[in-house]
Amino acid sequence: MMRKIIITGVKGGTGKSLISFLLLRELVNTKRVLFIDLDNTLTVTRLLGILHLDDIFNNDYNVSSWTYKNVSIIPLGVANQGKLQEFPKAYMDLVEDKDIIMIDSSNITNPVLSLEAKLSPQSELDLILVTTPQSISLKRTIDTLLSFKTIYPIAPSQKLVVLNMTKEEVQELQNDIPFVKIPFIKELFLKGISAESCEYPSILASIRDILYILDLTKILGDNNGNKRVY
Repeated sequence: MMRKIIITGVKGGTGKSLISFLLLRELVNTKRVLFIDLDNTLTVTRLLGILHLDDIFNNDYNVSSWTYKNVSIIPLGVANQGKLQEFPKAYMDLVEDKDIIMIDSSNITNPVLSLEAKLSPQSELDLILVTTPQSISLKRTIDTLLSFKTIYPIAPSQKLVVLNMTKEEVQELQNDIPFVKIPFIKELFLKGISAESCEYPSILASIRDILYILDLTKILGDNNGNKRVY
């Protein structure tokens, strides 16, 4: 069964797209991935050099796709009615030969999420909600996680909270929700995200923790079929 990973949150500025980018970078080493970029500023698409920020702000792009080796990208951003109508064809042209669908969405109510769910109802779903550790943001995130089945038509097989930019120790979340902590790094916070800024060992270790918790390390192997060990 095809795996689907939705990475989203309840507020902006959580570093969600950096996490999406690093997970994508790991997965495409050995798996064929369809990446749907629903982030408001298409951060992953820009990191990959597919679109310029001016194109996004001017809404000067169509629903098209970009494919290189193991990854295909559909950049949508803020979807208007025209893009919603174009999406199904672009999606169906690419999804059939993929192992994993990844969706980076600025919010959980993006209409493309429900549309995509109807196009691939049999996928096994992993849900990652990214937040910062402030109590209000964390509460909204957990409330969303617990009520997800009322928002999205497919129940997730696995749910995970990522606490990004964490300065203090968090021991557990309510309802025993699994979580991964990513430490606060001042240099990254000040400089912003770039392809060169994604090499901090502590962040990469947290990305591998995410893969392990979601049981994705079992499907990652090298080109000879050997399993990669983290």
